[in-house]
Amino acid sequence: MDQVSSFLENILTVDNEEDVSKRSSKRYSGLVDMAKKPNSLLVDKLIESLISMIIPVYDEKKIINDRMVMQKTRKPLSMNTMTNNAIMLNARLTNAFILFDNIIKILNWQNPYSTLGVLLIVTHLILNPYLVLALPLTLVVNNILVPHYLIIHPPDISVLEHNQIPDNGPTLNKPHIPGPVPQFSQEFLLNFTDLQNHMVLYIYGYDFAIWLTNDYLYFKNEDVSSLVFLVLLTLIGASLYISPILVPIVLTHFKYLKVGLIAIVWVFGILSYPSNREIILEFLFKEETRIASLHRMNYIENQLVSKFMVPISKDETVSEAVKVVEVFELQKYNKITKSWEVIGFANDFYSINHPLRKLNSNLFKDEESDDGIIEAEDNIKINRVQSVDLVKCAKNWTFLNPNWLIDLNPKVWVEKNLVNEIVNIDDDEKWVYDFYDEDSEIFRRRRWIRYCKRESSADH
Repeated sequence: MDQVSSFLENILTVDNEEDVSKRSSKRYSGLVDMAKKPNSLLVDKLIESLISMIIPVYDEKKIINDRMVMQKTRKPLSMNTMTNNAIMLNARLTNAFILFDNIIKILNWQNPYSTLGVLLIVTHLILNPYLVLALPLTLVVNNILVPHYLIIHPPDISVLEHNQIPDNGPTLNKPHIPGPVPQFSQEFLLNFTDLQNHMVLYIYGYDFAIWLTNDYLYFKNEDVSSLVFLVLLTLIGASLYISPILVPIVLTHFKYLKVGLIAIVWVFGILSYPSNREIILEFLFKEETRIASLHRMNYIENQLVSKFMVPISKDETVSEAVKVVEVFELQKYNKITKSWEVIGFANDFYSINHPLRKLNSNLFKDEESDDGIIEAEDNIKINRVQSVDLVKCAKNWTFLNPNWLIDLNPKVWVEKNLVNEIVNIDDDEKWVYDFYDEDSEIFRRRRWIRYCKRESSADH
């Protein structure tokens, strides 16, 4: 209703001295002009659909429903299926856990030569990035082809304890094809133990990520999250303009970037040394460090919020949260029986210049019963209900007051909707009447209101 009113205020610029018929025709012509723009409406709907797809709305119920729809295409929950899948998965996790163990050994400096060798390899890759293409091929040759060739042509160790020369004769052993380990083997039990312990790594990583971002990304504090949102939007916009300029500069001075990456890699490697890591972790987990960092972060947040965010008073928040639902009680005057017939409660005031009323008048102007009584129920084609109690609140909204109230000041909504020159107001019973016209139907309407607000669980 407010959108239609604002639209009419923009297109109707008539003087008070203009007669009612001219004003009505201009209002109706404005609505017709708007209806003659299907292309613009189609473009608006298309853009709205694109925005809705690009910016997803977080709806937990919708996410669950979507997952349930996808589940219908899969097998239902079964303990037997889960057990079999867990067994088959665990039988194939050997190489993954060996990789995890090797990474942990390197980071823990269990073999300093291996750690230094990895650091040197990474340094070499940074200095010569083209070697990255050869790295996976080298790993395949070194970790798969050579070891499996030595399985079928094992070296002779009868003379030398460590002989690295493979046998030149015929194949001595069958090739070893990787596959799932037996269910009752020691390796299967080791995989289950590693799976149990490595689950904790994901749990710790997940909890750490939530702990790191819960105060900034999830609007736990609206001011801070809004500031983060603005900063990220600024960085996104800046990157779109700066990246085309910055990337060529970085590529031109790539040697400085290499030096920086090498420094980061070696500093990280040195800090991961057990004694150094113990000192760092002890410092980070000290209570004094935690309190100092908390005070520092709070100070930075308060400074940024005070400079960039505009405080909103509580009264403004409440006024924006509470909305008014309006419904119009419509009655039609029967010129034969000289009485008012109930039409119902509609979402529009159905004034004389309303396009739908003009359409109804043309379609049903000759429809009368044999005894001369106009069949109002069939004659009025408008969205309506017979009782005001049947009017429901919008989705995810709830009514504040228990009962509907009559608008005791109809002059306000009449002037707001620009129909004050085509209606009469009854200040006693708060009815708004059409001007009497022998050739047209006469309606009266009365506005009922009820306050509502969005459903919220924040206070529970």
